[in-house]
Amino acid sequence: MLVLHEIKNDGAKTVGVIMDHGRRGGQDHFVIVISWSSLKSNGEKTVKFFVPVLIHLTILPRLLLMM
Repeated sequence: MLVLHEIKNDGAKTVGVIMDHGRRGGQDHFVIVISWSSLKSNGEKTVKFFVPVLIHLTILPRLLLMM
């Protein structure tokens, strides 16, 4: 929820969501990138982004065994 608060405080009018799903080297991947425009403290435009970490339920048991 902190990311949504930051997007709102930045006054973003549009938000981009990019997703990719695939399989490489026998491993599934699903990537989400959220991006929006903002202003730096000196007034210059910048692009901020956020990549949430998701653990696929089929991978979770293998990760637990590795610990």
